[in-house]
Amino acid sequence: MKYKRRASKSSKTSAIKPHRSPSNEDAKIGALLDAVNKSSELVRGVFLFFMLVSLYIAILVGSTTHKQLFLASDIPLPFMQVSLPIVDIYCVTPWIYCFLHFNLLQLLLLHSEKLNALRTQAGSVVWEKNKNLLYPIFFSNWHAMTHQNKFIHWTFVMFVYCTMVLTPLAILLFIQIRFLPYHSEKITWLAHRIPVIFDSILLWMFWRRIRKREFFSSRIRNIAVFSTSFLLSMSIFIFSMFFATIPRESFLKAMCGEPSRSINFNNLIDPDRLHGFCNTLSSNMYYKALERLIDGSLHRNLHITNEILVKSPPSDMILATYIQQGKSVDEAWIKHSGGANLKGRNYKNASINWAKLYRAQLEGAQLQGAFFADTDLQGANFSRAELQDAHLSFSNLQDSILVLAKLQGASLSFTELQGANLTLTELQNASLNWADLRGATLILAELQGADLSKAKLHGANLSGAELQGADLSEAKLQGAVLSEAKLQGANLSGAELQGANLSGAKLQGANLSGALFFQTIIDYSLLDWSDWNSAKVAPPDIKEGDKGPFTRPLSIEALTHVRHDGIFGKGNNPALFDEKQAQWIVENVFCKEFYTRSSILERSSDHLLQKIFEAMDHDPSCKEIPSDVPEISRKKFIKSLEDAKSRMKELGSVRSQPGRK
Repeated sequence: MKYKRRASKSSKTSAIKPHRSPSNEDAKIGALLDAVNKSSELVRGVFLFFMLVSLYIAILVGSTTHKQLFLASDIPLPFMQVSLPIVDIYCVTPWIYCFLHFNLLQLLLLHSEKLNALRTQAGSVVWEKNKNLLYPIFFSNWHAMTHQNKFIHWTFVMFVYCTMVLTPLAILLFIQIRFLPYHSEKITWLAHRIPVIFDSILLWMFWRRIRKREFFSSRIRNIAVFSTSFLLSMSIFIFSMFFATIPRESFLKAMCGEPSRSINFNNLIDPDRLHGFCNTLSSNMYYKALERLIDGSLHRNLHITNEILVKSPPSDMILATYIQQGKSVDEAWIKHSGGANLKGRNYKNASINWAKLYRAQLEGAQLQGAFFADTDLQGANFSRAELQDAHLSFSNLQDSILVLAKLQGASLSFTELQGANLTLTELQNASLNWADLRGATLILAELQGADLSKAKLHGANLSGAELQGADLSEAKLQGAVLSEAKLQGANLSGAELQGANLSGAKLQGANLSGALFFQTIIDYSLLDWSDWNSAKVAPPDIKEGDKGPFTRPLSIEALTHVRHDGIFGKGNNPALFDEKQAQWIVENVFCKEFYTRSSILERSSDHLLQKIFEAMDHDPSCKEIPSDVPEISRKKFIKSLEDAKSRMKELGSVRSQPGRK
């Protein structure tokens, strides 16, 4: 009986064990399910906040205008009564957004681990029965494959990848693109490119652990996913580095072998080979078409039209006062508006047309290739600004300051520059035809090869200006000061020089044919080999008591070498020059002063021309063109030299090809 009781007791115990074990497992599964669902609620809240922040940043960045970037002004935040500096917003926002994305990825990783633990603990059978009890968020549904329908499942897949992978990268790239017209390499690198790279690294670190491994158990699928991810990452990297760039960025110039202060790849890559590759690439029409496409689609340069660009407008009281007094409202803006502070800014290739930039402070600004067509820049300060190849035609620069500015090759046709200060300004090869420079100051300005034809220079001060090879034909120079100016080879044909001061000016080889002189000061001027043919030295209505064409009579010695018809001789006639005189002209004038060469070559007799070619064969420096010579003077000399060679070849005056080594 005892044995039977013990047996029944043991059988009773063995019958209870299977009943207790499922209850413990269910409790564990239930606890894990509760933890997963709580985690899902947290993930959903953080995800919705992240998407709202993404939308807010997209609205903020998308509403940024080029005017705000140009002035670097404070901008109001959408849906808030707060204004913040635009530069600070673009510097801080990408990093804050990256850390928010990092927080989301961290929560997704923890949530993914809880889902994996629940799936492992439950087993395949229990998991299939209970997976529909998960908190309904798309990430859990995608991770757990709660839907067998492939279309619904792939909808979850696309939603997850678009919102958690592509959207953050797209927002960061969007910030970078919108800020490109500001042209700040430092901000583009530190606040835009590095966050893009940082966010890409975060995705590589987290996403492989977040995604459901069982779904990609196949090796082929793993390879496909890895390849797609790698190509996407490289595309984003290449786009951020080489497409979303500031025009002529330093690191790109350094890669092409151009000197750069910040980056130099010459120690890593053969510079000659790379420079040749860049030249070949830049000359390719497809590459140029791609550059135009990038410029047109990304808007890498500022485009502002018909805007008032000042720091602070005049008060309503001032405007009302001007209106009551019958004065112009524009005059109130010019005198009382606060000029925008744009010192040292980079506005290369900016297009600012029909705008008003009263009293703007642009000292040291980089404005190469910028367009300021028909723009009002009265009182602007361009001291030390770089304006090479800029377009300022029809603009108003009255009373502006351009001291030490660099305007080589700039277009200033029809520009109003009355009273402007262009002291020590570099204007080589600039176009100033029809410009109004009355009363302007151009002391020691560099105007070699500049086009000043038909310009109004009444009372302008060009003392010591370098005007070699410049075109001053038909220019209005009444009362202008050109003392000590260098006008070798300049074209002053038809210029009006009544009352002008040319004392000490160097006019060797200058063309003064048709110029109008009356009471003109040319004391101590160097007039050797200048062309005075048909110069009008006395107006027809001279009255008794007038001083005559000049302030003092010219002595015969002063005009000894002034060119009239026959002074150089014609054909084989050596004219006034004997052997020693011709040799002296070649050695002391032709080989020493470049800007007289074209005039001497065009007007020399055969005898003098032969001496010139003999000197060029003996001393190659006589035919060399200095590196600082403007293009217009360079072309003029080459043409004169070729014409002289042809002339001597036809006459048979030289045995060998003239001018060759």
